[in-house]
Amino acid sequence: MIDPLRLLVGLVRTPSLSGEEGAAADFLLRALRTFCDVEIGPGGAVVGQLKRGKGPTLLLTGHLDTVPPGDEAAWSVPPYSGEVREGCLFGRGAVDMKGAIAAQVAGAARALTEIQGTLLFAYVTHEETAEGAVLARVLDEFPKPDLVILGEPTDLRLGIGH
Repeated sequence: MIDPLRLLVGLVRTPSLSGEEGAAADFLLRALRTFCDVEIGPGGAVVGQLKRGKGPTLLLTGHLDTVPPGDEAAWSVPPYSGEVREGCLFGRGAVDMKGAIAAQVAGAARALTEIQGTLLFAYVTHEETAEGAVLARVLDEFPKPDLVILGEPTDLRLGIGH
């Protein structure tokens, strides 16, 4: 079982500026390796696959990179602390978008007995600096998914299409 909070804390504590996502990719790779086939793919993306019989193909995706923290003195906590305070986790990338990645991975691990079909994972690099470039390369290597879930923050509004 993967604890989503522990996974998120680990991801936030691992700086991953665009072009410097290697350590975060390795951290995520280790978590995914506990339940699916996974590797470092095009552009340094973390790509994984879990096949469970016949059924639809679902792609869970997001980006590992973050923008720089800016003036660290302006933060209420250090930007890479992953501090939990009053039920909220603070740190660079917690919302955009390491929280969604942790939720997707932990949710998939918990739902293993329920999965029918193919579950694909693509956690890309360089989204903040070259949106879509690495994902396009990854998608060239994957079977066409029937459904894609991108955990990009939308103020809790469902966004259809991107």
